[in-house]
Amino acid sequence: MANKTRDAILITALEAFGSEGTGQVSTNDIADILEISPGNVYYYFKSKREIIAELYRWFSKDFTGFLQATKHNGTPGEIWLVLSLCFQLSYKYRFIFRDANSVLLKFPELRKPFQTLLGETRSAAEQFCQELISMDVMQVPPHRVDELVVNVHLVFTQWISYAETLSGQEDSCAQQQSRQITGGVLQLTTLLLPYLNAEAVEAFSGIEPVA
Repeated sequence: MANKTRDAILITALEAFGSEGTGQVSTNDIADILEISPGNVYYYFKSKREIIAELYRWFSKDFTGFLQATKHNGTPGEIWLVLSLCFQLSYKYRFIFRDANSVLLKFPELRKPFQTLLGETRSAAEQFCQELISMDVMQVPPHRVDELVVNVHLVFTQWISYAETLSGQEDSCAQQQSRQITGGVLQLTTLLLPYLNAEAVEAFSGIEPVA
């Protein structure tokens, strides 16, 4: 029961932070959503900072598990699927990168854990690019590899925030999520297109962009 309550607090916080922003959600708000007393939240987490820190760990665990479980053989269809799943994870934890500046200003002790997350996601971007190069799906001049990795990393960590800002208020949450995930995949494939071999370019042009 104890672990269920703790997990429920984290799941509720993750959803509330994602939809409302960390600055707009207090531990009392989380308690109200769950219909439990603020003391129950305090029993597991002494502050909102502790909740955010634990969600950082959740993201790291989920992201690492995703990388270990997801393999592709370099075909455009599989690359598209991997990127779609990647952006679904980015959307789920969208508060982490979107709210980073405000969170780190308020809780500077979280800077090191956040930088660890940045390092993990950048390493994944580099691994992704290097795999495509080693499979001869991409041909990238050596002096361009680092800048491509940086741009892939930027799109992965910042696209959802950018797309969220542009979303129309009339869109449903499901519509926004689908559009933002698909848009992220399209942006990444656009970055890759100049370096893809002719077969991959032709195949990508025929893929239906479904998130």
